[in-house]
Amino acid sequence: MIFIYGCGDVGLESGAWTIAMNSSTPPDSHEYGSAGPTPESVVQYLRELTPVAGGPVSESADVNGERYVNSITLSPNSPWQGADMAEYNLSRDWRRFRAVLGVRDDAPADAKARVEIFGDGKRLYRKDFSLGRSDRVDIDVSHVLRLKLQTTTIAGVDVYSVVFGDSLLVK
Repeated sequence: MIFIYGCGDVGLESGAWTIAMNSSTPPDSHEYGSAGPTPESVVQYLRELTPVAGGPVSESADVNGERYVNSITLSPNSPWQGADMAEYNLSRDWRRFRAVLGVRDDAPADAKARVEIFGDGKRLYRKDFSLGRSDRVDIDVSHVLRLKLQTTTIAGVDVYSVVFGDSLLVK
């Protein structure tokens, strides 16, 4: 289990999270005031879940010059397909899906891909990416049973990956 500590709403907008993993001892209380930290949210990296469909790769990946250690990648233009997807059972237990999305930095210069995110078949997000572009997302997945991540090739003939950087779920 992972807890996020801090003040206010936790989000990618701030650019940083303080995370304590499997910790029975909270960080020093002087960092959080006299009362000590209180867990705001429980989070789980998507790479720690087993997908019910699809074949994402769990790995570190670079997007737009930044390394994301807890990422999954999909390859939309592998030789046998024009799209790639991964689907996860959220059991209606999670509130937010957060990640940094983009084409992996080692992709060919002409690589372009579409990223779509669905909750129970309803499109929650859609954006096209080229090399060197990224987007931080914070998507409401309250009451979603199945989360589907889908990538589709728009341009590029060589195999490349689309990154869901540090993708996580928040309760």
